[in-house]
Amino acid sequence: DYRLAFDDKGKVFVAGTASTGAASGLGVWKIDSANMTVLASTIVFSAEGGELSAGRPSVDSSGAVWVPAAESVAGGYRYDLFRFGSGLGLSAGYPRTYQRGGGVDGGLATAIDSAGSLWTVGVSSDAATNKLDLALWKHDASGGIVPGFPVFWPDAYKNLDTVRADLALNAANNRLWLSAQKNFDTCADPQAALLSYDLNGVLVSSALWHADAGGAAAGNAVLDGADGVWTSGSVGSTSVIWRYDASGALLSGYPKAFSGGASFGALALDSAGTAWVLQGDKPVLFLPGPVQAGAAGAAVCSVAGMGRISGVLTSPAGFPVGNATVAVSSTLFQGGEPHMFLFASTGGTTLPYTLDLQAPATYSIVAIAADLTAAQPTPGTQVGVYADYAPV
Repeated sequence: DYRLAFDDKGKVFVAGTASTGAASGLGVWKIDSANMTVLASTIVFSAEGGELSAGRPSVDSSGAVWVPAAESVAGGYRYDLFRFGSGLGLSAGYPRTYQRGGGVDGGLATAIDSAGSLWTVGVSSDAATNKLDLALWKHDASGGIVPGFPVFWPDAYKNLDTVRADLALNAANNRLWLSAQKNFDTCADPQAALLSYDLNGVLVSSALWHADAGGAAAGNAVLDGADGVWTSGSVGSTSVIWRYDASGALLSGYPKAFSGGASFGALALDSAGTAWVLQGDKPVLFLPGPVQAGAAGAAVCSVAGMGRISGVLTSPAGFPVGNATVAVSSTLFQGGEPHMFLFASTGGTTLPYTLDLQAPATYSIVAIAADLTAAQPTPGTQVGVYADYAPV
Protein backbone atom coordinates (compact mmCIF):
# COMPACT_ATOMS: atom_id res chain seq x y z
CA ASP A 1 0.00 0.00 0.00
CA TYR A 2 1.59 3.28 -1.15
CA ARG A 3 0.61 6.78 -0.05
CA LEU A 4 1.26 10.06 -1.86
CA ALA A 5 2.06 13.68 -1.05
CA PHE A 6 2.83 16.69 -3.26
CA ASP A 7 4.91 19.80 -2.76
CA ASP A 8 4.34 23.23 -4.32
CA LYS A 9 6.96 22.60 -7.02
CA GLY A 10 5.26 19.71 -8.75
CA LYS A 11 7.18 16.95 -6.98
CA VAL A 12 5.44 13.75 -5.90
CA PHE A 13 6.50 11.90 -2.76
CA VAL A 14 5.58 8.25 -2.35
CA ALA A 15 5.83 6.30 0.92
CA GLY A 16 5.33 2.58 1.32
CA THR A 17 6.99 -0.79 1.72
CA ALA A 18 10.32 -1.30 -0.05
CA SER A 19 12.57 -4.35 -0.26
CA THR A 20 16.26 -4.86 -0.82
CA GLY A 21 15.72 -8.55 -1.47
CA ALA A 22 17.06 -9.60 1.91
CA ALA A 23 14.78 -7.42 4.02
CA SER A 24 11.87 -5.03 3.70
CA GLY A 25 11.53 -1.60 5.21
CA LEU A 26 9.88 1.78 4.74
CA GLY A 27 10.65 3.36 1.38
CA VAL A 28 10.29 6.98 0.27
CA TRP A 29 10.60 8.17 -3.34
CA LYS A 30 10.77 11.72 -4.74
CA ILE A 31 9.44 11.91 -8.30
CA ASP A 32 9.28 14.70 -10.90
CA SER A 33 5.63 14.74 -11.95
CA ALA A 34 6.49 16.32 -15.32
CA ASN A 35 8.47 13.36 -16.62
CA MET A 36 8.07 10.74 -13.85
CA THR A 37 11.81 10.73 -13.18
CA VAL A 38 12.86 9.41 -9.76
CA LEU A 39 14.91 12.23 -8.25
CA ALA A 40 15.78 10.53 -4.96
CA SER A 41 14.84 7.49 -2.91
CA THR A 42 15.66 5.91 0.42
CA ILE A 43 14.81 2.86 2.54
CA VAL A 44 14.88 2.68 6.33
CA PHE A 45 14.58 -0.47 8.39
CA SER A 46 13.17 -1.23 11.80
CA ALA A 47 15.80 -1.02 14.53
CA GLU A 48 13.74 -3.65 16.36
CA GLY A 49 13.86 -6.05 13.43
CA GLY A 50 10.12 -5.69 12.89
CA GLU A 51 7.95 -4.48 10.02
CA LEU A 52 7.18 -0.87 9.14
CA SER A 53 3.84 0.18 7.67
CA ALA A 54 3.82 3.71 6.24
CA GLY A 55 0.94 6.18 6.42
CA ARG A 56 0.25 9.17 4.18
CA PRO A 57 3.22 11.61 4.24
CA SER A 58 3.31 15.43 4.24
CA VAL A 59 5.85 17.88 2.86
CA ASP A 60 6.67 21.04 4.83
CA SER A 61 7.75 24.45 3.51
CA SER A 62 11.45 23.48 3.69
CA GLY A 63 10.89 20.44 1.49
CA ALA A 64 11.25 17.96 4.36
CA VAL A 65 9.05 14.86 4.16
CA TRP A 66 7.23 13.59 7.26
CA VAL A 67 6.06 9.97 7.26
CA PRO A 68 3.93 8.38 10.01
CA ALA A 69 4.15 4.64 10.53
CA ALA A 70 3.28 1.65 12.66
CA GLU A 71 6.27 -0.48 13.63
CA SER A 72 5.95 -4.01 14.94
CA VAL A 73 7.93 -4.27 18.17
CA ALA A 74 8.02 -6.59 21.16
CA GLY A 75 4.54 -6.54 22.67
CA GLY A 76 2.65 -5.09 19.70
CA TYR A 77 2.91 -1.99 17.52
CA ARG A 78 4.51 1.41 18.08
CA TYR A 79 3.76 4.80 16.50
CA ASP A 80 6.78 6.15 14.62
CA LEU A 81 7.24 9.54 12.97
CA PHE A 82 10.04 9.83 10.40
CA ARG A 83 11.48 13.05 8.97
CA PHE A 84 13.50 13.07 5.76
CA GLY A 85 15.32 16.10 4.36
CA SER A 86 14.64 17.39 0.86
CA GLY A 87 17.25 14.92 -0.46
CA LEU A 88 15.49 12.13 1.53
CA GLY A 89 18.24 11.67 4.07
CA LEU A 90 16.82 10.59 7.43
CA SER A 91 17.03 13.46 9.92
CA ALA A 92 19.02 12.93 13.11
CA GLY A 93 16.98 11.86 16.11
CA TYR A 94 14.26 10.17 14.08
CA PRO A 95 12.01 8.34 14.21
CA ARG A 96 10.17 9.96 17.10
CA THR A 97 8.15 7.25 18.82
CA TYR A 98 5.09 6.87 21.05
CA GLN A 99 3.61 3.96 23.00
CA ARG A 100 0.51 4.44 25.13
CA GLY A 101 0.81 1.10 26.88
CA GLY A 102 -2.07 -0.86 25.37
CA GLY A 103 0.03 -2.69 22.78
CA VAL A 104 -1.15 -0.98 19.58
CA ASP A 105 -0.16 2.47 18.32
CA GLY A 106 0.30 3.57 14.72
CA GLY A 107 0.06 6.58 12.41
CA LEU A 108 -2.09 6.52 9.28
CA ALA A 109 -2.00 10.02 7.74
CA THR A 110 -0.51 13.49 8.33
CA ALA A 111 -1.23 17.15 7.61
CA ILE A 112 0.69 20.38 8.35
CA ASP A 113 -1.04 23.55 9.52
CA SER A 114 -0.11 27.15 8.73
CA ALA A 115 1.94 27.43 11.95
CA GLY A 116 4.12 24.50 10.89
CA SER A 117 2.65 22.00 13.35
CA LEU A 118 2.28 18.45 12.06
CA TRP A 119 -0.84 16.41 12.77
CA THR A 120 -1.15 12.64 12.61
CA VAL A 121 -4.29 10.56 12.79
CA GLY A 122 -3.97 6.92 13.73
CA VAL A 123 -4.94 4.19 16.14
CA SER A 124 -4.08 3.56 19.80
CA SER A 125 -5.25 0.84 22.15
CA ASP A 126 -6.42 1.63 25.67
CA ALA A 127 -5.03 -0.83 28.21
CA ALA A 128 -7.86 -0.01 30.64
CA THR A 129 -10.67 -0.83 28.21
CA ASN A 130 -8.86 -3.15 25.81
CA LYS A 131 -10.43 -1.13 22.99
CA LEU A 132 -8.90 0.44 19.87
CA ASP A 133 -9.31 4.23 19.89
CA LEU A 134 -8.86 6.76 17.12
CA ALA A 135 -5.83 8.88 18.06
CA LEU A 136 -4.80 12.40 17.03
CA TRP A 137 -1.21 13.55 17.61
CA LYS A 138 0.10 17.11 17.27
CA HIS A 139 3.84 17.64 16.77
CA ASP A 140 5.78 20.90 16.92
CA ALA A 141 8.20 21.89 14.15
CA SER A 142 10.99 19.88 15.77
CA GLY A 143 8.89 16.72 15.84
CA GLY A 144 8.13 16.74 19.56
CA ILE A 145 4.64 15.80 20.70
CA VAL A 146 2.79 18.89 21.93
CA PRO A 147 1.71 18.61 25.62
CA GLY A 148 -1.87 17.41 25.95
CA PHE A 149 -1.61 15.16 22.92
CA PRO A 150 -2.51 12.67 21.65
CA VAL A 151 -6.24 13.00 22.12
CA PHE A 152 -8.50 10.01 21.63
CA TRP A 153 -11.93 9.19 20.22
CA PRO A 154 -12.75 6.01 22.10
CA ASP A 155 -13.85 2.59 20.88
CA ALA A 156 -13.48 3.40 17.20
CA TYR A 157 -12.40 0.01 15.91
CA LYS A 158 -13.39 -3.59 16.53
CA ASN A 159 -10.02 -5.05 15.49
CA LEU A 160 -6.93 -4.15 13.48
CA ASP A 161 -8.49 -5.38 10.25
CA THR A 162 -11.08 -2.58 10.47
CA VAL A 163 -8.65 0.30 11.12
CA ARG A 164 -9.16 3.06 8.54
CA ALA A 165 -8.73 6.81 8.99
CA ASP A 166 -7.64 9.93 7.17
CA LEU A 167 -7.54 13.66 7.86
CA ALA A 168 -7.92 16.85 5.87
CA LEU A 169 -6.85 20.28 7.16
CA ASN A 170 -8.86 23.40 6.40
CA ALA A 171 -6.29 26.13 7.01
CA ALA A 172 -8.81 28.93 6.44
CA ASN A 173 -10.87 28.09 9.50
CA ASN A 174 -8.29 26.12 11.50
CA ARG A 175 -10.32 22.94 11.38
CA LEU A 176 -9.21 19.33 11.07
CA TRP A 177 -11.58 16.83 9.50
CA LEU A 178 -11.10 13.15 10.31
CA SER A 179 -12.82 10.28 8.54
CA ALA A 180 -13.05 6.95 10.33
CA GLN A 181 -15.60 4.51 11.66
CA LYS A 182 -17.31 3.84 14.96
CA ASN A 183 -18.09 0.52 16.61
CA PHE A 184 -20.72 0.18 19.30
CA ASP A 185 -20.82 -2.83 21.61
CA THR A 186 -24.57 -2.96 21.11
CA CYS A 187 -24.46 -2.95 17.28
CA ALA A 188 -23.29 -5.70 15.00
CA ASP A 189 -21.96 -3.43 12.25
CA PRO A 190 -19.60 -0.43 12.26
CA GLN A 191 -20.81 3.03 11.24
CA ALA A 192 -19.04 5.67 9.14
CA ALA A 193 -17.79 8.69 11.08
CA LEU A 194 -16.70 12.24 10.26
CA LEU A 195 -15.13 14.23 13.10
CA SER A 196 -13.84 17.79 13.28
CA TYR A 197 -11.29 19.16 15.74
CA ASP A 198 -9.93 22.62 16.35
CA LEU A 199 -6.18 23.19 16.51
CA ASN A 200 -6.22 22.80 20.29
CA GLY A 201 -7.37 19.22 19.88
CA VAL A 202 -10.93 19.90 21.01
CA LEU A 203 -13.63 17.85 19.32
CA VAL A 204 -15.96 20.33 17.60
CA SER A 205 -18.39 18.03 15.82
CA SER A 206 -19.03 14.40 15.04
CA ALA A 207 -21.34 12.86 12.47
CA LEU A 208 -22.27 9.22 12.03
CA TRP A 209 -23.92 7.39 9.16
CA HIS A 210 -25.29 3.86 9.36
CA ALA A 211 -26.38 1.53 6.61
CA ASP A 212 -29.73 -0.19 6.62
CA ALA A 213 -27.81 -3.45 6.24
CA GLY A 214 -24.11 -4.14 6.62
CA GLY A 215 -21.30 -2.06 8.01
CA ALA A 216 -20.01 1.33 6.85
CA ALA A 217 -16.47 2.71 7.12
CA ALA A 218 -14.88 5.87 5.74
CA GLY A 219 -11.27 6.08 4.59
CA ASN A 220 -9.92 8.97 2.48
CA ALA A 221 -10.88 12.57 3.26
CA VAL A 222 -10.44 15.57 0.93
CA LEU A 223 -11.72 19.16 0.88
CA ASP A 224 -13.36 20.94 -2.04
CA GLY A 225 -13.29 24.64 -2.94
CA ALA A 226 -16.44 25.36 -0.94
CA ASP A 227 -14.91 23.92 2.26
CA GLY A 228 -17.03 20.82 1.82
CA VAL A 229 -15.66 17.44 2.85
CA TRP A 230 -15.61 14.33 0.67
CA THR A 231 -14.83 10.92 2.10
CA SER A 232 -14.57 7.54 0.46
CA GLY A 233 -15.05 4.13 2.00
CA SER A 234 -17.42 1.23 1.90
CA VAL A 235 -20.93 0.13 2.73
CA GLY A 236 -20.75 -3.59 3.11
CA SER A 237 -18.62 -4.67 0.15
CA THR A 238 -19.63 -1.65 -1.99
CA SER A 239 -17.20 1.26 -2.48
CA VAL A 240 -18.93 4.61 -1.89
CA ILE A 241 -18.41 8.36 -1.53
CA TRP A 242 -19.96 10.62 1.13
CA ARG A 243 -20.23 14.40 0.73
CA TYR A 244 -20.62 16.87 3.60
CA ASP A 245 -21.07 20.64 3.64
CA ALA A 246 -18.71 23.01 5.43
CA SER A 247 -20.49 22.42 8.74
CA GLY A 248 -20.11 18.64 8.49
CA ALA A 249 -23.74 17.91 7.55
CA LEU A 250 -24.23 15.09 5.06
CA LEU A 251 -25.55 16.26 1.68
CA SER A 252 -28.78 14.78 0.39
CA GLY A 253 -28.34 11.85 -1.98
CA TYR A 254 -25.18 10.49 -0.37
CA PRO A 255 -23.41 8.15 0.00
CA LYS A 256 -23.24 7.10 -3.64
CA ALA A 257 -21.66 4.02 -5.15
CA PHE A 258 -19.67 4.05 -8.38
CA SER A 259 -21.82 3.63 -11.48
CA GLY A 260 -21.98 -0.04 -12.34
CA GLY A 261 -20.99 -1.07 -8.83
CA ALA A 262 -17.25 -1.08 -9.51
CA SER A 263 -14.96 -0.96 -6.52
CA PHE A 264 -12.32 1.73 -6.05
CA GLY A 265 -9.67 2.92 -3.63
CA ALA A 266 -8.15 6.37 -3.14
CA LEU A 267 -10.16 9.56 -3.74
CA ALA A 268 -8.92 12.91 -5.08
CA LEU A 269 -10.48 16.13 -6.42
CA ASP A 270 -9.06 18.05 -9.37
CA SER A 271 -8.91 21.85 -9.64
CA ALA A 272 -12.46 21.90 -11.02
CA GLY A 273 -13.77 19.96 -8.02
CA THR A 274 -14.33 16.77 -10.02
CA ALA A 275 -13.88 13.53 -8.12
CA TRP A 276 -11.38 10.92 -9.28
CA VAL A 277 -10.90 7.48 -7.76
CA LEU A 278 -8.26 4.80 -8.09
CA GLN A 279 -9.26 1.50 -9.68
CA GLY A 280 -6.34 -0.87 -9.49
CA ASP A 281 -3.43 1.37 -10.45
CA LYS A 282 -5.45 3.69 -12.72
CA PRO A 283 -7.17 6.97 -11.77
CA VAL A 284 -10.66 7.18 -13.28
CA LEU A 285 -13.43 9.78 -13.20
CA PHE A 286 -15.97 9.01 -10.49
CA LEU A 287 -19.34 8.33 -12.09
CA PRO A 288 -22.09 8.56 -9.45
CA GLY A 289 -24.21 5.45 -9.12
CA PRO A 290 -26.93 4.26 -6.74
CA VAL A 291 -27.57 6.01 -3.45
CA GLN A 292 -26.92 3.60 -0.57
CA ALA A 293 -29.72 2.84 1.87
CA GLY A 294 -29.08 4.21 5.33
CA ALA A 295 -29.40 7.33 7.44
CA ALA A 296 -27.37 9.97 9.23
CA GLY A 297 -26.88 9.44 12.93
CA ALA A 298 -26.10 6.41 15.04
CA ALA A 299 -28.09 3.26 14.50
CA VAL A 300 -30.46 2.34 17.31
CA CYS A 301 -29.29 -0.98 18.67
CA SER A 302 -30.00 -3.02 21.76
CA VAL A 303 -28.93 -1.55 25.07
CA ALA A 304 -25.64 -3.01 26.21
CA GLY A 305 -25.64 -5.10 29.31
CA MET A 306 -24.24 -8.23 30.87
CA GLY A 307 -25.84 -11.63 31.23
CA ARG A 308 -24.82 -14.67 33.23
CA ILE A 309 -25.16 -18.23 32.02
CA SER A 310 -24.23 -21.26 34.06
CA GLY A 311 -24.19 -24.97 33.51
CA VAL A 312 -22.20 -28.15 33.81
CA LEU A 313 -20.07 -29.63 31.08
CA THR A 314 -19.50 -33.36 31.16
CA SER A 315 -16.61 -35.20 29.60
CA PRO A 316 -17.95 -37.94 27.29
CA ALA A 317 -18.22 -41.38 28.79
CA GLY A 318 -15.33 -43.60 27.88
CA PHE A 319 -13.02 -40.66 27.29
CA PRO A 320 -9.38 -41.85 27.64
CA VAL A 321 -7.63 -41.22 30.94
CA GLY A 322 -5.02 -38.48 30.96
CA ASN A 323 -6.23 -36.49 27.96
CA ALA A 324 -8.08 -33.19 28.07
CA THR A 325 -11.53 -31.75 27.57
CA VAL A 326 -11.78 -28.16 26.35
CA ALA A 327 -14.99 -26.22 27.02
CA VAL A 328 -15.43 -23.33 24.59
CA SER A 329 -18.04 -20.60 24.40
CA SER A 330 -18.22 -19.35 20.84
CA THR A 331 -17.48 -15.77 19.93
CA LEU A 332 -20.31 -13.34 20.33
CA PHE A 333 -22.06 -13.26 16.98
CA GLN A 334 -21.72 -9.47 17.08
CA GLY A 335 -17.97 -9.83 17.58
CA GLY A 336 -15.98 -10.63 20.65
CA GLU A 337 -13.40 -12.91 22.16
CA PRO A 338 -13.83 -16.64 22.80
CA HIS A 339 -13.74 -17.96 26.36
CA MET A 340 -11.87 -21.20 26.91
CA PHE A 341 -11.31 -23.64 29.73
CA LEU A 342 -8.84 -26.50 29.75
CA PHE A 343 -9.00 -29.29 32.29
CA ALA A 344 -7.70 -32.83 32.58
CA SER A 345 -10.48 -35.37 32.67
CA THR A 346 -11.55 -38.92 32.50
CA GLY A 347 -14.85 -40.14 31.14
CA GLY A 348 -17.75 -38.68 33.07
CA THR A 349 -15.74 -35.84 34.64
CA THR A 350 -17.87 -32.72 35.13
CA LEU A 351 -16.97 -29.04 34.99
CA PRO A 352 -19.40 -26.45 36.37
CA TYR A 353 -19.06 -23.10 34.58
CA THR A 354 -20.38 -19.58 34.95
CA LEU A 355 -19.86 -16.99 32.20
CA ASP A 356 -20.56 -13.26 32.41
CA LEU A 357 -20.94 -12.09 28.81
CA GLN A 358 -22.35 -9.20 26.79
CA ALA A 359 -26.11 -9.20 26.37
CA PRO A 360 -28.31 -9.38 24.49
CA ALA A 361 -26.59 -11.82 22.16
CA THR A 362 -26.56 -15.44 21.14
CA TYR A 363 -23.86 -17.86 22.21
CA SER A 364 -23.17 -21.52 21.66
CA ILE A 365 -21.61 -23.36 24.59
CA VAL A 366 -19.78 -26.43 23.38
CA ALA A 367 -17.80 -29.15 25.13
CA ILE A 368 -15.06 -30.50 22.89
CA ALA A 369 -13.48 -33.81 23.78
CA ALA A 370 -9.99 -33.67 22.31
CA ASP A 371 -7.21 -36.21 22.42
CA LEU A 372 -4.27 -33.82 22.31
CA THR A 373 -1.92 -36.63 21.33
CA ALA A 374 -3.97 -37.67 18.32
CA ALA A 375 -3.64 -36.32 14.80
CA GLN A 376 -7.37 -35.48 14.74
CA PRO A 377 -9.34 -34.33 17.81
CA THR A 378 -12.35 -36.21 19.01
CA PRO A 379 -15.59 -34.56 17.72
CA GLY A 380 -17.19 -32.05 20.08
CA THR A 381 -20.42 -32.53 21.96
CA GLN A 382 -22.76 -29.54 22.01
CA VAL A 383 -24.42 -29.15 25.38
CA GLY A 384 -26.45 -25.96 25.06
CA VAL A 385 -27.43 -22.99 22.92
CA TYR A 386 -28.50 -19.78 24.61
CA ALA A 387 -30.40 -16.86 23.07
CA ASP A 388 -30.43 -13.77 25.26
CA TYR A 389 -29.51 -16.13 28.10
CA ALA A 390 -32.64 -18.23 27.89
CA PRO A 391 -31.80 -21.83 26.98
CA VAL A 392 -33.35 -22.90 23.67
